[in-house]
Amino acid sequence: MSVVHQRPLFLGLAVALLPLYGWLASLGYGTNTDSYAILRSWQVMVDSGLYQPSRGQGYFVPELAIGFLASLGGSAASNALSVLLALGALALGYDLLRRLNGTTALPATLVVMANPHWMIAGTTSLDYVYGAFFFVLGVRSLSRGAMGVATLAFAFAVGSRIVYGPLGFGALTMMALVSEPTARHRQWEYLALFCTASGLFYLPALVSAHVTLGFLTHSGPPNNYLMARIMRFLWKTPSLYGFVGFTLLLAALGPRLWHLARDREIWRRCPRGRQLAIVGALGVLLYNTMLFAYLPAEIGYQIPSLLAIATLLAATEVPVGWLAAVIASQLLLAVVRPDVLTVRAQQQQCMGATITLGADFDPGLKAGVLVDHVRDARSAACALRQLPHPVADPWTPLPDPDHAARTPLDRAGMRRDKAVRIRFLAPRSGTPWELADPGATE
Repeated sequence: MSVVHQRPLFLGLAVALLPLYGWLASLGYGTNTDSYAILRSWQVMVDSGLYQPSRGQGYFVPELAIGFLASLGGSAASNALSVLLALGALALGYDLLRRLNGTTALPATLVVMANPHWMIAGTTSLDYVYGAFFFVLGVRSLSRGAMGVATLAFAFAVGSRIVYGPLGFGALTMMALVSEPTARHRQWEYLALFCTASGLFYLPALVSAHVTLGFLTHSGPPNNYLMARIMRFLWKTPSLYGFVGFTLLLAALGPRLWHLARDREIWRRCPRGRQLAIVGALGVLLYNTMLFAYLPAEIGYQIPSLLAIATLLAATEVPVGWLAAVIASQLLLAVVRPDVLTVRAQQQQCMGATITLGADFDPGLKAGVLVDHVRDARSAACALRQLPHPVADPWTPLPDPDHAARTPLDRAGMRRDKAVRIRFLAPRSGTPWELADPGATE
């Protein structure tokens, strides 16, 4: 079957996946504890004027967006934005890949869309797709010469996930180096703007950490000794695609990349845009893999790698048959996954830390990624009862503390208090920092 006849099938699959995204978004905030930490951070901000980062770095952009939308429409509103960002990133990515290789751009994009880890990230109230969307927007704007939009998009990507900082810096630096000498000074100005804007997003977290770099620290998973870290990395890295998908990707990309590396003549004949895409994608893949080797905690940390793989699939002209097989493996991973290990773990409390107790050699078919996610989604809502202002279910908007058990006089006083100072709360010590108006009185 020719590529022309296959295109309607791929389009039909993309349309068929849309209701699945909508249904997943209706299941609640998600099964990641960070989602509920973001809601807690929002409630603290609204309740007392204190800024308490949901985690060390804070991720100010998704904290504000998710908290604000959840206060308006519960998980339906905050998840709706995640869906829009996920689909927006796919649309922008498709436009980029279409200019690299129009014949395989759509199936390469579908590899990402069909990946169950991307589906979960794109239908829950978490920050993974925020960073991915702004990064893809930045790359697309960069390719079209819209340097101002690209600079701000990269800065917002950093404000959503700090790991995009080196990626945005590298992309803008590469653009400055390959530009004409007469325009290079302007490119360095954009790079300085990117660094400044990115840093501003982390000013609240910096102040909450007592103006130290303590906000850059992270908490590793339990039992994070060296051998456990190595085993997590070796098991979770291919788990992003499933072991079937990982094997197919190695077989499809490995020989082509090796051939390009060995045959310089073929590399020289590649269009410059394709060369930049391959080098950039390999750089993103290497960088993200090194980061994950350092902290192999959540599989969602590898989403930049997933975007890089899609780029390589299109840029190296992997045949459509291979791409169809990879897409099928991603759909299979959602429902059932072949695995050789059964991990024994224990969760301490409602949405508490999960401690890995060990793993047993147990080859067979295990529940798929989406099957596990749907099973755990309902029980994860117990975390809503642990918020400063609990809520009965994820579909109910977060309560407004200004109108909960306060008189009109109390609410007026709080508004005046917020007008004269910004207060920050260190996430660990619980010590409030106040930047007060000198003329204000307590």
